[in-house]
Order: sequence, then structure tokens, then C-alpha cells
Amino acid sequence: MLQWFRGILQTRYVGLLEGEVTRLRAENRALMNSLLGTEGFPPVEFPEAPKPQPLPQLRKRPWHQLQAWRETGAARSTEVTTSPGPPSPQTNAVIPAEALKPLYDFTIDCKACQAKLAAAQDHLTDERKKTTSLTHERDDALRIARGGTAWRRIARAAKAAH
Repeated sequence: MLQWFRGILQTRYVGLLEGEVTRLRAENRALMNSLLGTEGFPPVEFPEAPKPQPLPQLRKRPWHQLQAWRETGAARSTEVTTSPGPPSPQTNAVIPAEALKPLYDFTIDCKACQAKLAAAQDHLTDERKKTTSLTHERDDALRIARGGTAWRRIARAAKAAH
């Protein structure tokens, strides 16, 4: 019963994760095409995302099969394989000069935006500190105007009553 319940939860969790991955892929495609569009490039067509395939149920193997599998894996890892052919040549990507200017401008704009963001965050931190300080000052002033803390006023009222 516990295994069945665990299997149901894991299946639901995996389904939720797959849905999140699909949503994030679509969001990434949209963002990339938006950025490319702002720089004057045509949108990129992405291949369809692979459909999730159900995993086959693995059966438990007897110990002698596992041992034989480990021995053959160890024997394969000790073999040295060499390829007699020449190494494959590396290809270099060629980016036209007219495409580099918008990309360079975008990186400069991005750095400027990051600097503005850092300045705005510093300003926000300062404003939060000021707000906290003013709140404490206001609370202190209200406490003094009322005649001290609640305990202090109760004690004073008790003394006056005697």
C-alpha cells in the first residue's frame, strides 16, 4: 500500500516537473525571439520539444547476473581504444560585421541597465533604513506623548489610586 501511494506521488511530482520544464522552454523561446526581434534579427524556429516517454519498469537481477555485468564493464573500461584517423578539423563561425554592432550595443545597454539597477537597489536600501528610523522616532514620540509605556502608565495609575 505504501509503495503504491509513493508511486502515485512520484508520478504526480514528475508530471508537475515536466509541465514546468515545458513552460520554461516556451518562456525561453519567447524571450530569445523577443531579444532577437529588438535587435533586428528574424525569430528563430525551435524544434518541437521531445515528448516525455514512460520509463520501462526495471526488474531486479539476481546477484550472479549483476556480478557478470560488473566484470564485463570493468573489462571494457580497461581496454584502450585508439582511432587511427586524423583529428576532425574545427569549424569557425563567421559573424558578419553588421550583426556585431547590434549585439555590442545590446551588451553596453545591458551593462548600463545593471548599473542603474544596482543604484536603484542601493537607493531602496537607504530609503528602507530611513523609513525604519522615522518609524522608531514616531513610535518614541507617541509613547512619550501618552506618558510612557503601557506598563509605566499602569504603575503610575496604581500609585495614584493608593
